[in-house]
Formats: sequence, C-alpha cells, structure tokens
Amino acid sequence: MTVPLRTLQNPEDDPRVPPLGRRWRDYTPDKSDFALYRARCADLLCITRLRRALRCGGILWRIAMDFLECYQGMDGPMVGTLNEAMVLKSSSGEPLDLVEDGLSQEEVGLLIGAFESRDEKGKHEPVFYSFWPPPWVWDASGYNLGYWAPDCEDWYVHKLEDYREGKGAHKLQNATQWMNKLRRFKDTTHIADTLEIQWRKIIAGNVLV
Repeated sequence: MTVPLRTLQNPEDDPRVPPLGRRWRDYTPDKSDFALYRARCADLLCITRLRRALRCGGILWRIAMDFLECYQGMDGPMVGTLNEAMVLKSSSGEPLDLVEDGLSQEEVGLLIGAFESRDEKGKHEPVFYSFWPPPWVWDASGYNLGYWAPDCEDWYVHKLEDYREGKGAHKLQNATQWMNKLRRFKDTTHIADTLEIQWRKIIAGNVLV
C-alpha cells in the first residue's frame, strides 16, 4: 500500500494581495492610482502578521496608523509568523532564540506604494518608484529624530492631501531621489544615534532615570 506524500504547510497561510504593477518610466500617478494603492494597503493590513508595521516605527508606522489602531501592534508574534519570520538579534548582532513577525520586501513595497518602472524598449533595468520613501531611506534621512516629530507629521499630511486631490505633477520617486529630498540637516542622524544609545542604556538598566 502506497502512502500519499503530504507537504508540511503553515497552519495559517496569508492571503495574497497583488502588487501595484508596472508603469512606464517618468509616469505621473493620478488620483485613481493613489486610491488603488490605499485600497491595497487596507487589504494588506487586514493580515494579522502585517500589524508588525506598527512596531517598525518611522514611515511604515505612520502609513499603518491610517488603517490600524496603536493597540493592534502590541500583540505578537502571530500564528502566521512562519510565513515571514524575522530572527531577533542582540545588540552585538548575535542571533537570539526568538522570532518576530516579519515583513517581506514585496509587502514593504506595497505599503510604500512602489511601482516597477520600465522604459518602453526595455533598454534599462527596472527601477522601483514609490509614493513614500523606503523605510531604510527614511531611517537615514534628516527627518528621523528617533521619534515621529511634528515636522514629520506636517510633511506626511501635506503630501497625503496632495496625492488624494491630485494636485500638481507628483511624479513617483526612486530611492536615490527620496534620499536627496529628505536630506535636510546632516547632524540629525547623529542626534538620532545618540538618543538610540541612551534609550538602550535606560532599557538595559545601566543608567539611573
């Protein structure tokens, strides 16, 4: 008697949310493109594991806050963690026996509204342009003080309203263009790094509060 093979499966598979697709290079999005992006974000953040975005801080946190409540990011890891697991590491970089809900590159791309851009004749490698900066660009930018400052909120709300109303020609930006736009003051990252070090010391109990 032959025993049928069975594939080990995750008990909770995440539903598939399609990406935003491709656009020609230098494409200018309109209100319908932005509405599609927001609808896809809402679908994506219905996946319990994706509430991890609230614990990422920065631009991913702010985008997620348009669709979720703060308390929804307090639970974790979820059953679906195995779909995109992130191994936690110590401050020295050593892996710990702990896992956290993770986000895939495709999921991060959808959260920031990334389109794959190509030229008509396919002469160049595809480039990703997005409504919002990638999180690694935001973290290295002059806006990142280690917390969401009033200037960050003003910038976000103003850009959000422009996208919604279709004001002006808001071309999508690639990672390099976002870096140039968000450069601001070069000393900002030093301030953020200093704050991060002090917060770690406080949490570790190495300094008196």
